[in-house]
Amino acid sequence: LSASLGIAGKRVIVLDLDDIFPNGSLRARLFADPRVHPYTTVNWRGLRLVLYRVSPPGVPRAPLPFLRRLPPDGEAPGTPLEGGNGYIALRRLPGGAVGALVLRTPPGDADLLLRSADGKLVELPFAEGFLPADAAAPGTLFLLPATAEAWSVSVRVRRR
Repeated sequence: LSASLGIAGKRVIVLDLDDIFPNGSLRARLFADPRVHPYTTVNWRGLRLVLYRVSPPGVPRAPLPFLRRLPPDGEAPGTPLEGGNGYIALRRLPGGAVGALVLRTPPGDADLLLRSADGKLVELPFAEGFLPADAAAPGTLFLLPATAEAWSVSVRVRRR
């Protein structure tokens, strides 16, 4: 796995999102640590893994292109969609993209459930699994992949 991901010889932290031991608070602490950089996610042998790279102090972290923070007094972009749950609202953004907007702190992490017209179901962890939904500040916007534009989307909150 390490050779195929280009991480051989690097300091990397690997977490299984579906581990029987909850790791949400650990993922929140890793996300907050400026030395720890979200690296990639991978499905490997049925495991949903998130990988973080540990960098030397002073190395800036690149922003995640799928995660945005709205100003505290800013208006939510786009138009509302069905499928939210009171903690996380789904929005159709200008240009057609779909976003999951944290309204208030949910009681656990969240998965976005994407269902195609033919019934195929894809579970996508909030923020690709790097930042648990219950650690995201209100006003955090997670941009879903382009495939979500044509699929129905709903939110499921669960302990991780």
